[in-house]
Amino acid sequence: MTLKPLELKNEIAVVTGGANGIGKGIVKALLEQEMKVVIADIEQSVLDATVEEFSSFGEVSGFVTDVSDPSSVESLADHVFSIFGNCTLLFNNAGVGSGGGGKAWEHEPNDWKW
Repeated sequence: MTLKPLELKNEIAVVTGGANGIGKGIVKALLEQEMKVVIADIEQSVLDATVEEFSSFGEVSGFVTDVSDPSSVESLADHVFSIFGNCTLLFNNAGVGSGGGGKAWEHEPNDWKW
């Protein structure tokens, strides 16, 4: 059985923690596939710089998001769906964690707050 490559041109991707590090590399790779990318990051200045850096690569925008705050994540979703109507790929890359180990789904929402 052979897997067919995904056709991603003009599809929508959201990358949390996408303004630097691994997330920034993911953003670049998605833009090279001609995807439309929304970068979500908590740091406005770094987010703005990354959007500016990649603006010549394709359609990219930024949205300040604190993934430890459910209302901030809801605002990100509202933003993406109001502009694009859907989201094809979501990369949950932002580095938030309780630091206590264990299974993520066994933690309470307050465990994720900094």
